[in-house]
Amino acid sequence: MFAHCFGYEVRDIRIAVLRFFRTGYWSPAEKGADILYDLVTSKTYKDDSGKYFDNDKGDPKGYFLQAYPDAYDGAKIEKLLVLADSLF
Repeated sequence: MFAHCFGYEVRDIRIAVLRFFRTGYWSPAEKGADILYDLVTSKTYKDDSGKYFDNDKGDPKGYFLQAYPDAYDGAKIEKLLVLADSLF
């Protein structure tokens, strides 16, 4: 079985975790909290409900863009919902 990590397929989740920490994608929790607070409270984003916000793109906050294509695939969404439901 393969895991996907930053565009790579890896056979071992430990490799994926190490790649994550080595590439410097880790940000302090305060950054995420500040972004979420701003998105919720700022009038700037009042018409952006339901859009995908990528805080890893742009500086310092990020911007709205298209989500990964699988997020729009109805069959994959249904499969995910069935799987999630089976876990509960």
